[in-house]
Amino acid sequence: MSNSKHKKRSITEQYNNVKDESKRFELLSAYIDGEVTSKESRMIKYWLDTDPNFNKSYKALLRIKRETFIISTPVSIKSKSAFSQDIFDKIDRQQRKKFNTILGSLGTMVMIFSGIWLQDGFIFHHYVQKNENQALTIALNRPVLEIPNTRNR
Repeated sequence: MSNSKHKKRSITEQYNNVKDESKRFELLSAYIDGEVTSKESRMIKYWLDTDPNFNKSYKALLRIKRETFIISTPVSIKSKSAFSQDIFDKIDRQQRKKFNTILGSLGTMVMIFSGIWLQDGFIFHHYVQKNENQALTIALNRPVLEIPNTRNR
């Protein structure tokens, strides 16, 4: 047997010794990311040429990597400080809105009560003044309303 055939046979045997699917998948993933040695690269190219299932896995991983990159790329990139500043600004706006609502409600209540107090003085005082000139009459022997007798029943 010639030296080149022996060398080719030993490489083939070496490639086929990696039977563990998880190890092959890990190598394939590293190959796609460009993180393999030249020896591992040759081994993966051999598997891609000879194993249709491995080739199918390779194409699926390439598609996943491409789609993951598209999905994970943000439309606009904000710095962490700008993002946190936006959050704090929103919190401040919410607090100001609550404060303004409370202040507006208190102002409305003050206006309503001021109107009542300032309209000819206190509104109940107006009724008291009308009846001030009349003499207060109390009927001691005879009540203003007839009280029904409930004992006889």
